[in-house]
This record gives sequence, structure tokens and C-alpha cells, in this order.
Amino acid sequence: MPGWFFESAHIRFDYHYLDCDPGLRQTNPFDVDLQDSAYDLDRLLPFDQAQIKSVAKRLNEQRCRLVICDIAVFGIAVA
Repeated sequence: MPGWFFESAHIRFDYHYLDCDPGLRQTNPFDVDLQDSAYDLDRLLPFDQAQIKSVAKRLNEQRCRLVICDIAVFGIAVA
């Protein structure tokens, strides 16, 4: 989710971008490039267990109370 999404929020939050869920690569609003989408997934999978532990540790140290990750598998693994 882009950082600007939270700019109108009247809450304290920290935004940290992490490339962990490429989704589907679209060529336009109606068409998906499955080959490029598969390439993006191959680049990220399998997840680095050390990275998962590092992010989880950082969240615990910051006393994070919420992780927004919809269905991103990396976010679920960290949370």
C-alpha cells in the first residue's frame, strides 16, 4: 500500500515499505502478464527465514499492535 494512503489518517503510525508481495503484473486494467507475474514470484520465493525473523523482531521491539497485509503471505508469516 502506498504511503500517501495514510497521509489523511489522524493516527500515529510508521510506514515501512517492503517488497514482499508482487501480485499480478498487469499490462493494462484488463490484461495480466502471467509470465512476468511468475517471474516476480520466483524472485521473492521462497521467503528468506532470516528476513521474516528480522522483521518480526523489529515489530516486537517497536511494540507494533497492527500489521496490515491483506493476504500477503510474508506479512502473515511475520505477524
